[in-house]
Amino acid sequence: MRTEKFLSACAVGAWILHPDYFSACQSQNAFVDEEKYEWSAIWSPKISSLVNAPKYCRLMNKSRKVYENWNVLLLIDEKRLGGFKRLIELGGGYVSTSEDSSSFTHVITDTNSASALRIDAFKSRYPNAVIAKTDYISEFLINGDSFDPSYFIL
Repeated sequence: MRTEKFLSACAVGAWILHPDYFSACQSQNAFVDEEKYEWSAIWSPKISSLVNAPKYCRLMNKSRKVYENWNVLLLIDEKRLGGFKRLIELGGGYVSTSEDSSSFTHVITDTNSASALRIDAFKSRYPNAVIAKTDYISEFLINGDSFDPSYFIL
């Protein structure tokens, strides 16, 4: 469920609608109010934090983007880099893959790309940055105000 498409839709504040929305539009022969059909815990109570993310992000995007003011150094596997970069940029953040800047707010890495020694070096070089695992990005997006970063900080 935590696909790039789903997370990207959340990041931009898009409506995520239950399929019944399309049936309702078809029967009315017009677009109907989305709010009644917004995917939420009513439709899928077992995964409530995940399904509530789109609405949280949509409402949040009215005042600011979810990753606004993030200046992120991404140090992850090349295959995954594009998806994370797109997600952060859609959410209003800036992404770099060069370690030359000293103004990073976040250094995001995966365990394959960062040894303990390298993580300690990042902490010294970027003392004001959050150094975290890649899951930090999606968890921040999905859990909103109830997000506990301690599970993801390196």
